[in-house]
Amino acid sequence: MQIGYFGFLPIGLVTLLFIWRLKFEIVHSKRSLVGLLFVALSGADWIVTVLAPCDPGCPKLGDISLSQKIHNLSGFLTLVLVPVGVYLLIKPLRDSGFGKAVTVMSVITLVNVVVTFPIFLFNISLGSPGLIQRLDLGVFLVYLSLLSIKIYARMLQPKNMTDEADF
Repeated sequence: MQIGYFGFLPIGLVTLLFIWRLKFEIVHSKRSLVGLLFVALSGADWIVTVLAPCDPGCPKLGDISLSQKIHNLSGFLTLVLVPVGVYLLIKPLRDSGFGKAVTVMSVITLVNVVVTFPIFLFNISLGSPGLIQRLDLGVFLVYLSLLSIKIYARMLQPKNMTDEADF
């Protein structure tokens, strides 16, 4: 319970705040809005994990509680829709000047999901579903970290004195 409220909940909230901040840094379009919403599911999933925790062993099927069903549904939607969001954001991020490193990390994130999704779907994790899940999450967190670094670097750049806001 402590891990949920003092770990997962803050991570979820910070992730959602970061996605909210990211929306101000990219080209606005329907594509970018849907991409941001789908990627925001990752933050919402951390919060759902706190409010609807796993049953012991985190089973996918069988005699499971409502909490487990909600947990599984949230995890499945996150697993499916977050990569779609990453894909949808590639062009808006590129058009907004985030650079090649972000594009490459976006592709790595997508390839990782293509590899790990069948492992989750067909339960071929060879007894280590948690390890596969952590690998998937780790790659995604590197993606978010790179975006964060890029935004921070932009904030450090001096403003152009010809901006309308400066007049």
